[in-house]
Amino acid sequence: MNQAKAYLSSGNYKKALENYAAAVDRHPGNEGLLGAYTEALESINEKADKAYEAKDYAKAGELYHILLKSGFGKRPLPRALSFDTDYLAMRIGACSKMLMELGIMQYRAGDLEQAIEVWKKILVFNPSDREAKTAIDRATVQLQNLKQMN
Repeated sequence: MNQAKAYLSSGNYKKALENYAAAVDRHPGNEGLLGAYTEALESINEKADKAYEAKDYAKAGELYHILLKSGFGKRPLPRALSFDTDYLAMRIGACSKMLMELGIMQYRAGDLEQAIEVWKKILVFNPSDREAKTAIDRATVQLQNLKQMN
């Protein structure tokens, strides 16, 4: 549990949740451990919500993705969480949408490299986003064509 806390403190949320989950699986009746795991989940969700409110959609999306993939629903927790998988999926979709729009604005302004970078951020937390993949591919081809012309 100390290692999970250290990961949580250092911002390595994925490793923290992996460590907590492994400990909970080894000691399913340990109420202190279950409580610490629940608090870690809530803390990460709170950080994701704050990033979302601050319009840091890349960070928020990444944190929501970590929570969604953590498997928290497979473990009995001492209390209900303030979020569920539907909420996380909805927020991931919203983060993707906002970053797509930001990328489109960059694209329309003629900054293809920046647009591509923004769209790549989507794939970090939503790797199956076809719209982002298509946008990246098209902008990359256009960028290569422009570089060849110059």
